[in-house]
Amino acid sequence: MYTSDDCISIQTGCSNVYVRDVNCGPGHGISIGSLGKDGTKACVSNVTVRDVIMHNTMNGVRIKTWQKQMQEPNSCRGYISGITYEKIRGTYTVKPVYLACSDSLPCTGVTLNSIKLEPMQEGYHLYDPFCWQTFGELLSPTLPPVSCLQLGKPPSNHIQNDHEAYSTTPTSSVNKRFQKLLSRKFDMKDLGSAKKILSMEIHRDRNAGKLWVTMKSYVEKVLERFSMLNAKPVSTPLGAHFQLSSQLCPSTEEDIEYMSRVLYANTVGYRMYAMVCTRPDISHAVSMVSRYMGNPGKKHGDAVKWIFRHLAGSTNFGIMFDHDGAKGEVSGFVDSDYAGDLDSRRSTTGYIFTFYGGPICWKSVLQSTTTLSTTEAEYMALTEAAKEAL
Repeated sequence: MYTSDDCISIQTGCSNVYVRDVNCGPGHGISIGSLGKDGTKACVSNVTVRDVIMHNTMNGVRIKTWQKQMQEPNSCRGYISGITYEKIRGTYTVKPVYLACSDSLPCTGVTLNSIKLEPMQEGYHLYDPFCWQTFGELLSPTLPPVSCLQLGKPPSNHIQNDHEAYSTTPTSSVNKRFQKLLSRKFDMKDLGSAKKILSMEIHRDRNAGKLWVTMKSYVEKVLERFSMLNAKPVSTPLGAHFQLSSQLCPSTEEDIEYMSRVLYANTVGYRMYAMVCTRPDISHAVSMVSRYMGNPGKKHGDAVKWIFRHLAGSTNFGIMFDHDGAKGEVSGFVDSDYAGDLDSRRSTTGYIFTFYGGPICWKSVLQSTTTLSTTEAEYMALTEAAKEAL
């Protein structure tokens, strides 16, 4: 142990140290570790510091094996473990928590409990709590909040930065760490792997490296609601014989009265939700029938029933991602028709992007202007797809 500008400094070679009932300050506070000396490691372990009052110290809770403004020397490979700061109170002038550990050997087993440190002067230039390669746990809320302490243990003995730490940590460890961080702020319950979210059902085959996302239950409920669950299935979302246009909108009082009793907008809305989530195959059909929601006719209603018949025969359709059988890269496909809209003679843009063999983004939409050639229509479609890719 050593003192100079530090109130107490616990340096290289110290272990099984217990410090309590100390009034400290001004100065650097209580420091654990050092930069090492003559090629030695800053080895400090099993240290407990508790019941300490800080009086205007630069740092309240402090660990150091390097200094941030310097590159870490080759001779310094700080190894610090089993450090507990408990019931630390008082005021600080610069940093309330300063935990600067080593890149090559992070600090482990660092525990913070009942830390309450307030700035000496409000409005003065103060820093947030700082942690570098420090792993451990918070046993209680701290003042100010310490969010930089990494929970658990480091995944390896060499960690370069937070990005690398997370990229080399197994997904399960990252998830558990993230859950612990959230559980401090919110009441949470771990229900395991997600199986259903927003009517989307998730199925996994981890051995085969596959994941499916379907909406079977949702589609069946919609079909049952509109008495189409047992309808005769068809293989295409919209038959080629449907030539939809505004000329098919009701023109007589009888037709208008009849269509007013048809829940056209509701049925289109239900299918649109399925299309947005897991059914890119019905995108074009839903886009077509949705153009006439303001004044639909009987033929438009027949087209809606046709889509229902297609869904009745494909309730188990969905999206499959194949980790082993497909490349982990985003692929895009785009096309357009030419002057396909019978009312405005505008063309339709369609594109889809896939990842690991499964679609992740898709769209079928009428182009904003009328094109004069197939080339122009293709360029407009390509432009929309490129914007989505970016």
